[in-house]
Amino acid sequence: MQAAVVLLAASLSGRVRFDAELPSLRERAATEAAWIEKRVHEVLPPLMKQYEVDVWVLSQREYGEDTLWRHLAEPTRVNARRRTVMVYGLIEDKTDVEASTFVGFNT
Repeated sequence: MQAAVVLLAASLSGRVRFDAELPSLRERAATEAAWIEKRVHEVLPPLMKQYEVDVWVLSQREYGEDTLWRHLAEPTRVNARRRTVMVYGLIEDKTDVEASTFVGFNT
């Protein structure tokens, strides 16, 4: 706690400079999209195969998203729409996943 107070005081006094630039929102979205792509195509297939899951369906309502929403949805999508359904199906050779998202239909 004391270290945080000292750092805050030093930064406010101008003694500490933060020269590192943050990436733009577009660059961050591209990085997050690459992470999601890796999760879906490298992490998810072995898990689905291990637990014998052929199809995984995530269904969200607007402002009532599944807890994994932020980790699997497009980085530019803020919230689910009326009804958003994400479907992940294990391909026959069980080495990859086919992903589909259906957005915004009324329920």
